[in-house]
Amino acid sequence: MTSGPSSGGPSSHEALAGLSDPLEIQPVHGPLNAVVRLPGSKSITNRALICAALSRGTSTLRGVLHSDDTAAMVGCLEDLGISLTSVGDTVTVVGSAGRVPNAPATLDARQSGTTARFMLALAALAEAEITIDGHAQLRARPMRDGIDAVRALGCSVADSGGCLPVTVGPGPGPSAAAASASSGSSESTMSERSLVRVRGDVSSQFLTGLLLAAPCVPGGLSVEVDGHLQSVPYVAMTVAVMAAFGASVEVGANFGRFEVADTGYSACDYPIEPDASAASYPLAAAALCGGTVVVEGLGAASVQGDVRFAEVLAAYGAEVTIEPDRITVRGAALRGGTFDLADISDTAQTLAAIA
Repeated sequence: MTSGPSSGGPSSHEALAGLSDPLEIQPVHGPLNAVVRLPGSKSITNRALICAALSRGTSTLRGVLHSDDTAAMVGCLEDLGISLTSVGDTVTVVGSAGRVPNAPATLDARQSGTTARFMLALAALAEAEITIDGHAQLRARPMRDGIDAVRALGCSVADSGGCLPVTVGPGPGPSAAAASASSGSSESTMSERSLVRVRGDVSSQFLTGLLLAAPCVPGGLSVEVDGHLQSVPYVAMTVAVMAAFGASVEVGANFGRFEVADTGYSACDYPIEPDASAASYPLAAAALCGGTVVVEGLGAASVQGDVRFAEVLAAYGAEVTIEPDRITVRGAALRGGTFDLADISDTAQTLAAIA
């Protein structure tokens, strides 16, 4: 059924005029030819901020994404006493050597679920009570699995029916290996490690938070996943970022178990990759409209699962070249197909737009 324009509502021009910052979209009238470098990945930025904050020494993160989510993460780290200095897209982080400051603190995760879930695990390293809270919308989101995991680490937890606000009491504390790496102390053995079980059918951010904190848990940590793990590429990303900061993580078959030694983290100069989910838009546009689009900073060496969207475009008929640090897509005759996007679900709408 087709309906005519409504006489009671505002026109499209009137609606645009009411926006605080309207953006007019110009239609494409020919092939696209461009070389683009996109802003940094939010997911990598937040993981790197945690690793840098827990490191021994001072880290420099380059290509950092500035967004509401990353601002919430930075704010919480600063409230924990971590020193961060930002100049453009470069952030310098003075690490705490795995020692979360021992003064009580209340952390405002704002509307960032990622920040709240990561901070739950980080609070387990503190030697004082840490309260995690946030916006009313965030308070309505379930945190039970993260709360249970922190309790399994030996922390006292006061929560609000499985939601924020959550107060975490002192837990296992910082890793001796992280605090005194220069003494030559050896890594823990698997038999000495605490074991925490997490569900695989809930947000992988609870697992990621545990993994990020694990190198600073005395004795290290064994994490076992019950059931099939969702969002495997994001957990693989977490492990890759941790490894860049010197952590030792052994990954079991099908990402069902993780063995994390109590090595702590070492500061480093870490480049943040451009966001692979955002890269799907210009790459798809080239496939649909013709021309050639090159995305720099992403390629076969990427730690992001969504970089595989380029392979989907190749199967769809586009000409795709994937190099270690760049992806080139040239428009060609597209064909239909059946594609499993379960592991790169953030790109599903992009593919639907050109179907």
